[in-house]
Order: sequence, then C-alpha cells, then structure tokens
Amino acid sequence: MATRYVRAPSFGLLKVRLTAARGDWDIGVFDARTGRTVAGSSHFRSRELAEGFVAKGQGLRAQACCRSGKSRSARFTVEFQAIKTPKKVQRAQLVRVSTPTRAAARKLLALGLDLTEHGGKRSLDVVLRGAADARTVRRAGLAYVVRVKDLAARGRADRRADAR
Repeated sequence: MATRYVRAPSFGLLKVRLTAARGDWDIGVFDARTGRTVAGSSHFRSRELAEGFVAKGQGLRAQACCRSGKSRSARFTVEFQAIKTPKKVQRAQLVRVSTPTRAAARKLLALGLDLTEHGGKRSLDVVLRGAADARTVRRAGLAYVVRVKDLAARGRADRRADAR
C-alpha cells in the first residue's frame, strides 16, 4: 500500500494518476478529515486515474493498493485544475415545457437547453439555469410550469432525508 497526503490549493478538479511497473493496482482518494470518498479507480492492471471535485484547502489522502502481482511500489502524480465560480450563482429550476405539437417539440430541442430524459406526448422537462434560459423559452413562444423551483435546495433536502 502507498499513501500520499495533499491539500487542495483551490476549488476545482483533482486528478490523481497512478503508475506501477506491473500488477493490478487500485487507487482511492479520501477527505482526510471525514474519510469520505472523493475519487477512485479500480481498472485492470497498473495504470489508474481518479478524478473528483475538491474545495479550497481540503485535506486529501490518496491511497493505492496492489491487488495482485509482484510490484511493490507505485508512482503518484497529483494535479489540480482550478474552476472559477461565477460571482452570481443563479438557481437551476426544473420546468415542464408544453409541446403540444411536433413543431413545438422541435423548436424546444433547437434552443440548446438542458433537456432531461423525462417527457411525454405533450411536454418535455427542462433544466433552466437562470433567467437567460427562462427568457429563451418565453421568446420561443413556449409555455412552461415550474416543477422544482431550486434544484440545489432539493438535492440538499434529499441528502438530509437519506442520512436520516
């Protein structure tokens, strides 16, 4: 087993690569304080890539283990790719857009919005990521009703319910 501790310099994407001469290695990356999994990889052989999102200053423990083979050492490389967060975060909403005709459905599809996999004969569900997306739908002459006003808040509530 090989372990390495690192601290995230910024909010962003963590990439941990592992390479060994031979054998089957796996890698896990954990929050050093809570032990929660941040990333992992368990492909065959001795090349692994684990990716996950991290917060600025977050302590991390990367841990590799040799599942089989005679190789006793492995090499880690750790990269951080910073992600800039927007100054003003807009709420994502789930809406149901009325598409009573094929022409209306084609018009909605052509708008380039984030469509969900849920729909029916007369409607399609869409994730609107702010006021600009809502204006795009209205300017296209399509009507919608809000199904979930704040998807992030719903996600937090779901996680709290799962924990209970």
